[in-house]
Amino acid sequence: MSRSFIACALAIIGMAALAAPGTAGASDYPNKPIRIVVSYPPGGGMDVMARQIAAPLSEHLKTPVIVDNRPGASGMIGAEHVARQAPDGYTLILAPADTHSINPHVYSSIRYDAKKDFAAVALLGNLPMTLVINPQLPAKNVDEFVKLVREKPGKYSFASWGVGSSSHVAMETLMFEQKLDMLHVPFTGAAPAITAVMAGQVDAMMVTLPTSEPQHQSGKVRILGVTPIQRQNPAGFPLNGLPPQVAAWIGILAPAQTPPNIVARLNQGIKAVMNDPRVRSSLIKSGRTRSHSAQPAGVHQVLRCRL
Repeated sequence: MSRSFIACALAIIGMAALAAPGTAGASDYPNKPIRIVVSYPPGGGMDVMARQIAAPLSEHLKTPVIVDNRPGASGMIGAEHVARQAPDGYTLILAPADTHSINPHVYSSIRYDAKKDFAAVALLGNLPMTLVINPQLPAKNVDEFVKLVREKPGKYSFASWGVGSSSHVAMETLMFEQKLDMLHVPFTGAAPAITAVMAGQVDAMMVTLPTSEPQHQSGKVRILGVTPIQRQNPAGFPLNGLPPQVAAWIGILAPAQTPPNIVARLNQGIKAVMNDPRVRSSLIKSGRTRSHSAQPAGVHQVLRCRL
């Protein structure tokens, strides 16, 4: 896959200041380490992206930026932890659609308010979802996969990184549209889920392109198709049969009531990092994102549901 395709497919859709700088308080921010909480295990796309951003953000803000993995409960453990932290700008979350657009509609016992408990800092972008299978399966494209599964309802299984996750919803959407019957096997993160597909313990999954492409290139999984972002057709991977509306957004959030000048400082720092040619090149190479000029982004834009 070419770098130009990845740059087009993974477009940044906005990172704008959400409040004017200069508000009273926290004038010496930052003066101690900042933690970016990732609600999934190490090794997955979210974790890798957080680490790609953390080091240059540390340089820009002149303070350590640490990635803190807190997996479990479909991302709710990490999200609840951040919601309960002091609103001082020193604890953030790299938030996907799963924790803030999907979980509130899936779980009745959720212990955070996806909108009221968080302040939107930056919207990093959208990632396309890919349908991957264990390479031992005979299907070479989505149509062949659909035919294979239809012939033996209930025989095949699919992995996800949690009940109600974007991975789960994406596959359920495909199954609904194609009238398929498969067994759902949830895991605690994308890394263990795709590892199970590689090992043949599970047959398929819907997973973001950054997580699946390296495994596809090494022959450990087979990508059958990729969902388009803004209707762009990614060269090399067919779109046949995959729901075009399925995508995974990623944003940076802070606890509610974080002072506006701190939110603005963080937003400016993240914007600078994402526009750094070194960071941009690293993210594009790994299939994760592309920087565009900043667009206005409020909390409702950051937390809108993409699935």
